[in-house]
Amino acid sequence: FSNSNPKKQLNYQAGIDLTYEYATGTRFLDDRISSGDYALFAGAEYRVIPKMEIKPSVRYAYNTSYTQPLIPSLMVRYSWMPSLTTRLSYGKGFRAPGIKERYLYFVDVNHNIRGNEELLPESSHNFFLNVNHHARRGSWEVNTGNQNEPKQAPSQLSLWNYFMLLPRLGLMYLAFN
Repeated sequence: FSNSNPKKQLNYQAGIDLTYEYATGTRFLDDRISSGDYALFAGAEYRVIPKMEIKPSVRYAYNTSYTQPLIPSLMVRYSWMPSLTTRLSYGKGFRAPGIKERYLYFVDVNHNIRGNEELLPESSHNFFLNVNHHARRGSWEVNTGNQNEPKQAPSQLSLWNYFMLLPRLGLMYLAFN
């Protein structure tokens, strides 16, 4: 369910996400395999001042095969002027392997697909910074992002260190129109 009105200072959205996988057959390592992922999520959109908007959200999930962390995200948008906008966002990522990745066994003359029961879930910390300028005579945009967690322990890495690392670890590009 959601409450979305561009004229309001606070909007929100909440919901559920249910995924259930079931497989059976000779191409699977076990006779019957199933996996479930059941999640609740909620997010808000808060207009602090007319030029600044903050969007926090959170997702809590239960997976029948793996322990999932609480997954937060935060986006901040600031409009310096109608033609110049800055966006900064953070989101924690998590992905559990599906049953095909873990249990599918399909080997013939043209295929050699063997599931790996030892696969572990993937997690990441994602940062993104965008500066966008639109004008009548041309536009430009700067994006930088990082989709992998640096090797240092999170307690040893401040937010400033992340931004200093972004161009080296992630993606940075300029676009001109």
